[in-house]
Amino acid sequence: MTPPLSRTVPPREAAARLLREEELFTKHLRVKGLKSTPERLEVLREIFGRESHFAIEDVAQALRRRGRPVSRATVYRTLSLLAESGLIREAVRGNGYIHYEHVRESEHHDHLLCVHCGAVVEFVSPQVERIQDEICRRHGFTPLSHTHQINGLCGRCEGKRVRRVKGRRSHPGIADVLRGGAS
Repeated sequence: MTPPLSRTVPPREAAARLLREEELFTKHLRVKGLKSTPERLEVLREIFGRESHFAIEDVAQALRRRGRPVSRATVYRTLSLLAESGLIREAVRGNGYIHYEHVRESEHHDHLLCVHCGAVVEFVSPQVERIQDEICRRHGFTPLSHTHQINGLCGRCEGKRVRRVKGRRSHPGIADVLRGGAS
């Protein structure tokens, strides 16, 4: 997967953020009458040790590779609890996977998803934001939140598809339509 917008976090800041996230998650569990188990905290640490999007299977595999005794079911349930707590959110759906990301209040971005290889690219576009705001104003609509996801083929996958077809196209490809080369 493609790394997200530049998010290099100094180690001291990352450690402080992880501590805050653990505290928030533990509080959420307490409110729900659930325990803060070592396995749930392992999942949380794995997730917040990442700076990119992740799928449930990514987390389960990483924990297995590190020899952590956390069942796949615990990973699924913990991700659900983390999403419910507001610490992570569903960012992108596609290719049979749900990709999650950390919730950071000050960072709004949108996503490109390659439907072939699953690469996720984050982008920020003030122009897109202005257009969305104008559409809302025009319709007397007050936006509370939104997600913007564009599904398509990344340059690498589109290049492979074009090379494979070698002029035998019976219909225009996605890139042709986007470039205005087909009608």
